[in-house]
Amino acid sequence: VIEETAADCAFTPGETEKYAQGELSTTVLRIDVFCKTATSSFSNHYLVTSQGRIVEARQWLGPQIGMGTFQYLR
Repeated sequence: VIEETAADCAFTPGETEKYAQGELSTTVLRIDVFCKTATSSFSNHYLVTSQGRIVEARQWLGPQIGMGTFQYLR
């Protein structure tokens, strides 16, 4: 079941860090996202290269699934 949820979110850029996964090795900027809904709150994060490519996204997928992590490996 897909359920739409409205959330207020704040994006906070963090520090740069080294990222190595699979064949990919680069420097990324971590973006933390803190969100609040009418009934709960959650945090996501994204690792973004200087070219704007998201190489990792850790996102809240809902109470039935929990967190999901998506990664580029090459």
